[in-house]
Amino acid sequence: MKSRTLPFCAVGLTLALIITSCGMRGGSQQTIIDGLGGSNTLQPAGRSPNSGVPAGETLTSSAPGITPTEIHIGTIQDISGPVPGLFQTAQDGVKAWVAYENSIGGIDGRKLVLDTYDAGLNPTKFSQEMQQACTSDFALVGVMSTVDNAGALEGQQCQIPDVADNPTTPQAAAATNVFAADPSMPNEYPNGWFKWVKANYPSVIDHAAIMWPDVSTTQLTGERLMYTAESVGFKFVYKDATPPIEANFLPYVESMKSAGVQYFAWQADYQSMARILQAMQQLNWRPKVIDSSATVYNQEFLNTAGSAANGIFISLNVALFGEANSNPAMKTFLTWLNKAVPGHAPPDIFSIYSWAAGMLFAQAMQQAGANPTRAQVINALSSIHNFSANGMLAPTDPGGHKASACFEVVTVKNDKFVRYYPTTPNTFDCTTGSLYTDPQIPPASISG
Repeated sequence: MKSRTLPFCAVGLTLALIITSCGMRGGSQQTIIDGLGGSNTLQPAGRSPNSGVPAGETLTSSAPGITPTEIHIGTIQDISGPVPGLFQTAQDGVKAWVAYENSIGGIDGRKLVLDTYDAGLNPTKFSQEMQQACTSDFALVGVMSTVDNAGALEGQQCQIPDVADNPTTPQAAAATNVFAADPSMPNEYPNGWFKWVKANYPSVIDHAAIMWPDVSTTQLTGERLMYTAESVGFKFVYKDATPPIEANFLPYVESMKSAGVQYFAWQADYQSMARILQAMQQLNWRPKVIDSSATVYNQEFLNTAGSAANGIFISLNVALFGEANSNPAMKTFLTWLNKAVPGHAPPDIFSIYSWAAGMLFAQAMQQAGANPTRAQVINALSSIHNFSANGMLAPTDPGGHKASACFEVVTVKNDKFVRYYPTTPNTFDCTTGSLYTDPQIPPASISG
């Protein structure tokens, strides 16, 4: 297998399903999402109702997208195109956050107005949407697109604050105006999960396997995982790239069985992961440790995989849906998702990150003053080095563009996601691991 320097995707997205880009419908949709009735009684710690205009301040039109009464923000996702609805959940998370903020008075006495843009996996379209946002919106929140490199230079040049879910390319990660709720750099990867596997399942690390779809973004994601695992002692006896869309995983599973694989990692779409698990079930064989991408943390995966999913592991850095009753931030998110987006798809990590991106933006706005410029908000974002969205995420360093080294381990038991480690609800292991910097992968660069 050849090793290449390629664009990256920090969370092993559903890019296995993406083969081509195509022309998309244009324009944005504008929505003012009010509080939707009633007061919010589920405010996360650290956020309180906005009392309106700060004392002694007169609200002005201080920057593009800001008026004395409104703040226009944009959000860009891949919604239409060859994989319809790819990041719809990310947009849903932004809508929920906007409704929540408006329910407590908006920001600095201004109502939030959301402009939604659909890049549709099309680089040209993403560039056009970025240019439109530079003109019409004060900031971007919850951006989630596999072609975010296409607008990186435009966004940096207009200095629009871009508070993304998770940059998917080195160009976006390197842009000086981009900050993320779940920051990630192409040459860095947390190693805590691998150290935990080594300590708890030592026999598997000499018989590891990994597969990824033969798509540039998923290859680099897979390589980062593999190199990080090797840095703590893993030995990979099997590695392979599959076609972007693979219907039959039986030959791959048979090869892994013959190679004596005991640890297996897949870093891409949950649909393929379900088919891999079903192929293992069909052969009545499976590795001792199955490492699944965070994209499988959604109800649709459980529905698709069925009983074959039982026993897999997922390393996560987000609060769990099943623990919402003891996590006010998660409970607030789920409440407002239901209010703002009736009939929404099951929530997943992308909707969580979008909501968290909104909370990060709100925090920066509070620091920047009543009549902020874009530069002031970017400066405020760069100063935030300990962010958890009030307990919804493991602590990250968005200002330093550093991912969290914290993790929790989730498994599937009786067809449900359950906490495995640490055993105490709403906790992460923040001491076992650190961020590993891989010398084999170049750092992020806006020039690619």
